[in-house]
Amino acid sequence: MVLRRIAEICDQILGPVEEKPDPRWQTKLSPEQIAEIRQKGGPDLSSRDFWHPPIYYYEMYQKGYYEGWVDFPTRAKATWGLIANGVDAIPLAMKMLRSAKAEEREDAGGVLGGIGGYFDTVVPEVVAALEAERDTTARDSLIGALGEMRAKQAIPYLARLILDTETDGDTAFGAALSLGRITRHRFDRSSDAIVSARKWLATHDYATVSNDHDDPESEPDDG
Repeated sequence: MVLRRIAEICDQILGPVEEKPDPRWQTKLSPEQIAEIRQKGGPDLSSRDFWHPPIYYYEMYQKGYYEGWVDFPTRAKATWGLIANGVDAIPLAMKMLRSAKAEEREDAGGVLGGIGGYFDTVVPEVVAALEAERDTTARDSLIGALGEMRAKQAIPYLARLILDTETDGDTAFGAALSLGRITRHRFDRSSDAIVSARKWLATHDYATVSNDHDDPESEPDDG
């Protein structure tokens, strides 16, 4: 504890010692993933700014909680740094998912969705976390992550959200988009993504819904 306090005082006086970028920690994402993130307005995760191990970015993220919430640029950089580390960052993302702070659970969804890919051990815990989640923003972020992970295990959970007329409209829409990512259907290309998703669920034995809505069939996902 004494050494930790000395380190904290040194940080306050001198500022934290910056680690040098290490080529061993170049991004673990594929060139296609890096390009897609850039197309969506994200940073270049191949740059030297993101050549650090996952724990570096996790500690950067957590440091802001010492005297209040971290500033947004730091929060964003730490989150992108974890994403750049790919599967190596998943244990820390799952630790964030278990946080008592809704913002951290929200960012856990961002990290998992940014990394993408299907992981048997991850999806059940994400779904379980969603069952207990009461923060709308964190819930919507985790729903998006399920879509990016192509988590077929999550379809029953997404189906319940989509079919429940009490579900918040934005949440239901996000669930429909994630269902589309998993099933490779672009429900968002129809006039009503939620209705289109409900029709898909009805034809795949998840529910029976009315088909009297004048709505064109969703288009298959080409990507």
